[in-house]
Parts: sequence; C-alpha cells; structure tokens
Amino acid sequence: MPSWGTPPPESLLAAAAHQMVIDFPKSVPQDISNTLWAYATLRHYPGSELLNGAAKQAVFTIQRFKPQEVANTLWSYATLGHDPNNLLLDAMAAQMAERIQLFRPQAISNSLWAYAKLGYNPGREVLDVTAQRAVQSLPQYTSQEIANTLWALATLEHHPGVQLLDASAVQTARRIEQFSPQDITNSLWAYAKLFHYPCNDLLQSAAMYCLRHWHRFKPQEVANMFWALAILKACPPDTWRLLLDKLGNVPVASFDDADRHQMYQVYLLLDSAARPVGGRTAGPSLAASFPPVLLESALTVWKASVRQTGRISKLHEEVSQVLWSLGVVHTNEHITPDGLFCVDIAMQDSKVVLEVDGPSHFSANSHRPLGRTVGRRCMLESRGYLVRSIPFYEWNSLEGVEQQKAYLFRLLASAYAFSRPTLA
Repeated sequence: MPSWGTPPPESLLAAAAHQMVIDFPKSVPQDISNTLWAYATLRHYPGSELLNGAAKQAVFTIQRFKPQEVANTLWSYATLGHDPNNLLLDAMAAQMAERIQLFRPQAISNSLWAYAKLGYNPGREVLDVTAQRAVQSLPQYTSQEIANTLWALATLEHHPGVQLLDASAVQTARRIEQFSPQDITNSLWAYAKLFHYPCNDLLQSAAMYCLRHWHRFKPQEVANMFWALAILKACPPDTWRLLLDKLGNVPVASFDDADRHQMYQVYLLLDSAARPVGGRTAGPSLAASFPPVLLESALTVWKASVRQTGRISKLHEEVSQVLWSLGVVHTNEHITPDGLFCVDIAMQDSKVVLEVDGPSHFSANSHRPLGRTVGRRCMLESRGYLVRSIPFYEWNSLEGVEQQKAYLFRLLASAYAFSRPTLA
C-alpha cells in the first residue's frame, strides 16, 4: 500500500466519485479498476452509487479486463466491504478459470483473498485451476501470497489437494522468518481448518517462531495459532509448557468472546491428549498448565455457546425418526452432564453418541472432514463417549426406510460391545 503524505480532502473524493458515476458509460476496465483500487487503498468508502455502477459497467466490459484489473477490482470490493453482486463475481471467476495462466501470483492470491473475504465461493472449477496454477509457480510466491492463498482456500472450505498443501508447507518452513505473525498464523490455521498435517519441519518451526516473536502476536493471532497447534497435535509437552507460560502474561481482557471460545477448545484438546483411552487419564495433563484466569473466563463463554442449541436439521430429524421406528430410545440435542457438549443424538443409559454430520462438517469439494469436526470427536471420545458419525453423503445414498434402518442397526451394533441402547 503506498504512503500518502496527506489524504485527499473529503470534498475531492466525493467530487471524483460523482464524476466517475457520470462517466461510467464510457469507462474502460482500467478506469474502473484504478478508481476502485484508489478508494480501497485510501480506505475511503465512495458510496453505493459508485460501487454498484462500477460493478454494472465491469460486467458489461468483462471480456476486456486484464488479469491484474480483475484482481484489483475484486480486492477493492473486498477491502471496502461492499458486495458487488453475484453477476460480477461469477463473471470474474469465469475470466480467472479461462485465463489462469496469465494471472501472476499476486493476482491469484488477492483474488482468492477477496472471494473469501466477501464470503462468496466462486465455484470448484476456478478454485481447482488456481490451486493447480499455484503449484506450478509456488517458489515465486511471497510469504504473504502463500499465506493469503492458504487462508482463502480454507475459509472457503475448499481442499486444494495435498500437492499444493505439502508444497506450501515446504516453502513456509524454508522461509518462515519472512512471514509476519499474521501470515504464519493464517497458514497454520488453514492447515488445521482443512485438517491436513504439514511437514514436521513446519510444525516445529511455527511453534518456535511463535516463542521467538511472541511480542509481535496480537491476541486473535495467539488464539488462532494455539487452536491450530492443538488440532494438529503439533508440539511436544515441553514446547506447550513454554507457550502456556507465555499465554499467562496476556491480559484476559484482550481476548474477545470468539478468542476465548477458541482458547477453551485448546484447553479441552490438551486435556484430551492426556486421556486417550475411555476417558482415563494416561498421564500428566498439559491442561493443568493453562492460565486459570483465562480458563475461567473461557469456560463461561464455552458453556454459553453449548446452551444455544438451534433447530435440528431435516437430516437430523430423519435419522431420529428412523431410530424411533427401530425402538431405540434416544435424546436429541443432548447436553452432556458436565455441560461442555451438546451432542446430536445420545442413546439412553449409555455413552453412545450419534453425530449427524451435514455438509458443513466437510470440505466443500470432498468428503474430507474439517479440523473442527475431527477435534470435536477427539474431545468426546477422550471423555469416554462412543461416537459414531452419520455423514450426509452416506445417508443420502440410502434408498428407502429399510436401508436406513439397516444402516443404523449396523452403526449401533459396532458400539454394542461397549454399551447397548435401551429399547422401548
């Protein structure tokens, strides 16, 4: 971002926006892209009339946009926090898919970042081709471009394939000191979100980087980094103790509720690692080193979220109805006795739990479970629960009630050796 000695006065920016609206019918892609980029760089919102008009003219002239103009336009809308409409977003995604070989690393990274920031999935085709293009030119990517690409793909819950993830991990480990705390945090968070184990060199290097540059990390980055390291089981006990000691010096008030919720999940994951078999503690728990004041505050936030149970999904309702038809007594949206979890379906008088895993539990383009889903199952199983998953794609493949009954019977039978459900 360029350095401006003195920002232009509001009156000049408003006048320029007004004139641009008048000139839209004769504007070319470079005019549109440069104007939007200027306002975004200045962090000045020019008004919806200009932004919507620019989007309309961009769609009209989309075939004449150069790759950098596509990227700058997308980046500008995302930076200004303005949704330009699906028509433009889809048109620009089509341009990326058709001409990806002409997009430089910065253009690819900024475009993906923009789509993720706007919360708009441009489609599997464009995400796949950008991932393939990134693999080809990854050594040319800067540290920020690697981090933004990984963060964007993970935010969109699109698994780009192990080739890109592994190659990015090697590049990140080699160049880790070139990464800012935000960049290294976003990269590790992406691996944890997609539940992909990067190379050991990166995991160890990231933890050591965190310790060396602790003073540069913001509270949200600390929360995200700790969550990623916990999900990926990245650190040996001694490293975790050093990190938790540092954490104790961070003012609790600097963490917002989302951070505290995430930090309590870190606590639960660390506690889970100490009791891997049937809820029995296998050794000293790292959770005992967790800062007590932060733990108390985080627990309050966590329990409040557990109590906020919403309406169950149609898929969940179907599973429950078939269970009742089998005579299986169960409770939907059951809060565990310790108040720490709300499980989808709990069998009566046993610790058998059925988790009805809809599409949000998996990457958008595959059946790979996301890190939060794997982490939740780990936490439940370490507390002695027998968790059985019902993935949406398996359930949807069943034809009729009889197949559904047989599916659930087999699923429950796999847990009968441990706990038999009560029949009505």
